Amino acid sequence: YHSKHYGHEWNVAAAVLRGCNTKELLKEYFSVMGRRFGIFFEVFPYGKRMHEAADLDSFLDSAIENMKEDGWLIQNGDTFELTERGESEAKKMLAELENSGRLLEKATKSETVSRVTIIVHFILAALKLPAAILSGSVGLLNDSFDTLLDGISSVFVYWGVKKNHEHLVSLILLLFMGATGLFSLIEASFRLVSGEIPSPDILTFAAVAISGIVCALLWFYQKYSGLKNRSFPLITQSADSRNHVLVAVSVAIGLIVSLVRIPYADAIVGLIVSILILKGAAELLIDLIRSARGEAIDFERYGFSLFNKFRSKQLKRWFLFMIDQGKIQTRDQLECEAKASMAYQDIEPLRALGISDSHSDESIVKTALEALDKEMLITEYDGYLKLTETGSSELRSTRL
Repeated sequence: YHSKHYGHEWNVAAAVLRGCNTKELLKEYFSVMGRRFGIFFEVFPYGKRMHEAADLDSFLDSAIENMKEDGWLIQNGDTFELTERGESEAKKMLAELENSGRLLEKATKSETVSRVTIIVHFILAALKLPAAILSGSVGLLNDSFDTLLDGISSVFVYWGVKKNHEHLVSLILLLFMGATGLFSLIEASFRLVSGEIPSPDILTFAAVAISGIVCALLWFYQKYSGLKNRSFPLITQSADSRNHVLVAVSVAIGLIVSLVRIPYADAIVGLIVSILILKGAAELLIDLIRSARGEAIDFERYGFSLFNKFRSKQLKRWFLFMIDQGKIQTRDQLECEAKASMAYQDIEPLRALGISDSHSDESIVKTALEALDKEMLITEYDGYLKLTETGSSELRSTRL
């Protein structure tokens, strides 16, 4: 049996199983769950797109009615209780999520990520090298050797992670990255001096584009795993994968430029990309040297900055909403709510998947709190917090 709302019913059943047996408790449960992904249901009605906003009350009402019809839930006044079937379904969902959580944990281990990276790079090299030789494309041949070098450097990473030589292998990776950036800089400089416009090479473009897409996926996988495990070699590898994405973009621009015959544009793009690669390598090297001296690495610098900024901005607006509604009245209450706002450990699906903890949460809360005063969104009268005109305007402009 599968219904359109099966996933919704499962989640509500898990919440009721946890003890959220009233609508208010269910609303709080799902509000906390949404915050993990930067979604704050309470502030939706304040947005310019309020008519498009998903309404939490409607969602819960619909799920509860479906659960009653399916025999999962019974209601006694304002309280809910799972039937034997509902409890069984909730436990089944949590068991499946816990199994998925174990698989996710295994897939994001440093050694597993290193093995996957090795396999991916050698497969790409094995596909591109024969194509380069058969086609005679110099550009594709260079890209094939670059991919092969990535595979070799990935072997070093796997060895370093396995033997606990993370500093050494990170240094080797940075040498590879620096060499790539330097080679790209020299090549772009020669093209800039000569004014040469590259000839269109569709085969090279296709190969680099495919490689860029694969490396974009690798970048996310390596970065997520590196942040989760606090592994500097994986963070370094993710930076290298990002560089390949930048190279793929520059190749695409180069092809377009060659078709419209714009001189120097391809060389300028190449210079920008090579400078970005060298800049990234230098920043990583500085952190590596500091770490070797005993300083702790600030992994938040390498986090998913756009997503974290989005979460911080949404949390700031939630604080404004709570102050506007009178639910937060003092600085002490604000500090208390800030600490409690991201308590995900009691949310069963997040806990089962192993994503109830986030290293960036503390930084996100701190940034949101600082923004309230820095942007002059709140003021204080006789110990009570109030929104400024700017704060009220910010709350009204909320949108997702």
